[in-house]
Amino acid sequence: MRILKLGSLIVLLISVCAEADNVTRVSIPLKGSAEGGTLYLGDVLNRNASFAYIETVPGESAEAVARSLAVAISYTDALYDWPEGTDREAVVSHIVSGSTLRLWGLPGTYFLAGTETGLGIPEPPLFLSATYYTNKDALVFTWANSAPDYDSLVLRLRWDKYGSWHRQQLRGNSTSCIIDRGRVPVDLDDVDCWIVAIRDGIPSAPAGIHVSSQGAVQDELFGIPFTKGVGPNWRSWSSSKLDSRRCVLSTERAGLAFAPNKRYNPAKEPSRKPFVQVLKTPAGGGMVGVYRKFLGVAPGHTYRLTTRVNTLDMDPNDSSWSYSIHMTCGGPQDADLDEAHFSGAKALPNGESGPGAGRVAGYHRRTTGHKYARDSVEFTLPSGSDSITVWVRYGSTKETTGVSLDWIQLEDLTLKSGGA
Repeated sequence: MRILKLGSLIVLLISVCAEADNVTRVSIPLKGSAEGGTLYLGDVLNRNASFAYIETVPGESAEAVARSLAVAISYTDALYDWPEGTDREAVVSHIVSGSTLRLWGLPGTYFLAGTETGLGIPEPPLFLSATYYTNKDALVFTWANSAPDYDSLVLRLRWDKYGSWHRQQLRGNSTSCIIDRGRVPVDLDDVDCWIVAIRDGIPSAPAGIHVSSQGAVQDELFGIPFTKGVGPNWRSWSSSKLDSRRCVLSTERAGLAFAPNKRYNPAKEPSRKPFVQVLKTPAGGGMVGVYRKFLGVAPGHTYRLTTRVNTLDMDPNDSSWSYSIHMTCGGPQDADLDEAHFSGAKALPNGESGPGAGRVAGYHRRTTGHKYARDSVEFTLPSGSDSITVWVRYGSTKETTGVSLDWIQLEDLTLKSGGA
């Protein structure tokens, strides 16, 4: 714990300063104006992120937004453990100057997320994936950049119940990072990874992946606020011009966002994740979904893909809706899939076509009973394939209350059995 004196104000700096030899500050210079929506400022120091948030309005200046965020931070013990009697206005004056926030930590410590899309906030990296190579004793992280103009990316690892950490700043066009365990001895049974993009000093939302089982299992076991209603690593799609703000949403499980021990606050199982993905259809119906890729997978290896879905309040006697999970393998020569593939209108790279192409599980005239149900499929990656695309599809002919997805996991069964 470090103590920083600001006149009569004593600010207790906890987890952020624990990562630096000296108290350092990072600037986040918001620019332009707000589009309007929810704006989160959080950190990547916990699996369940600590954050403050505000509601912005269209046209609100960057200066006004920065001050509102500073006020929210001054009243949010989740980010900093403010002592009783803290002079909140002194805190605000110290951490905001014009449209710039000045916070304790290093670049990549903080992220911006939510439905607010203005203020110069970059689109987040996508599809963060992990592959362990036994012959090199190296853990390789791979992702896709959703924008070509990042200035840099920051990759951060935490393990040993968050007693150990590693931070690496990368070029803005990087799409992979090799972690040599001879130099960075990460725990392959329990390590968390985040990747944050930075442009003009402004951080994106993070992508995150959790690795376990000696590097053979990767899953999304994080509590990170969503961006534009879409979970970290994922993108939304629709078969028509639907308003994604009404169709692709996030909901929060009450009481799970924060915990008293801020230095180690993990979601140890999917039901403890505070944010879940929800898909709905508006009046008139339509088809919507989300998708993600797993990158850098090994040809010839056998994998098990597992998801958790919930049909929520959908009626099994109503035939107007359907919900399904799909996957397919791809290689460098294959074009990226789009809504035509996801909806079944266009054949997949392996030749499968129609609504049932690549289906792992489907829900039509049956429900999960308002519980999260696990669906799994095992498959061997063909020669020449180095990626797996997973998508969920929800369709209805009318407005509905929707369905949910809260977790995905990919297991390398070949690696778990001792294969190379």
